[in-house]
Formats: sequence, structure tokens, C-alpha cells
Amino acid sequence: NIEEFMYLSDIEKKMMTLQVLKETVIKVFEELQIDSTDFEKACEQIKNCNYKNEWIWKKKKNKNFIAEIVLAHEVKTAQIFLRIYKNKEYIREFEILSTYPDEFYFSQYLGRIKWVDDKTVAIEQKNGINYLLIDINRGIIKDWSEKE
Repeated sequence: NIEEFMYLSDIEKKMMTLQVLKETVIKVFEELQIDSTDFEKACEQIKNCNYKNEWIWKKKKNKNFIAEIVLAHEVKTAQIFLRIYKNKEYIREFEILSTYPDEFYFSQYLGRIKWVDDKTVAIEQKNGINYLLIDINRGIIKDWSEKE
């Protein structure tokens, strides 16, 4: 019932979606006589991770730091973060974008990542023209839309 679904909390929506997906895929696997063990393990892992859908998109090292672009895909939003580590120890995080949870919207922001100097990270958009500059101490120092 789509109307009931719309009133569920985000976690309830994730739980229901996984359950419907799991039931449907397992039926197809049974009909095609495909082993569903790996799929069922993946579903359990989703539950064990509390339905968190987050992954590292790209990582770039310099001599002192590691910069990671992390995507967090939720029901209503997709967020892109820059996480900074020093010697594998978490230092800080910057939210660099929050948009619709659809790859069509956020993928345009996922081009190259590079260190401009020891403490400044550049994240290029896919078009290779627009970019974001982040100083790991001060935060964003050039936004996507700013012209040179």
C-alpha cells in the first residue's frame, strides 16, 4: 500500500523495501534454480549495518593525509562528504553536497580528486571544469559555482 508506505519513517521504508525485494528475488531465484545464499547473506549484512548505505567513492593520499569522498545514500537525500585522515586516524569531515538520492543528480559532482598542496583538496565535477577547493583546516575556500 503506497499510501501507508509514505507515512513510514525512513528506517521503516528501508526495512519494508528490503523485505519486498528479498521476497521477490528469492522467488525468481527459486524458479530459475539459482542458489540464493549469497543474496540472503547480503540482505543480512544490510540489516547488520542498520540499513546504512554509505561507501567510499574515491580516495587520494598525499605525504601526510588521506582524503576520501564518501557517499551516504538515504531515502530522501544523497550526501557527499570529504573525510580527512592522518596516519589512518580520522581528523575531520566536510559535507560538500546534499541532493536528491538519485545518481543522475549527484554523479555530476564526482570527477577527480587531487591534492593541490599539503592541506588543500580539489574535487572536480565530472565536466572537468567546475571544482571545489577545501582547506583541511578552514573548510571550503572555493565553491563549485565560483569563477576564477
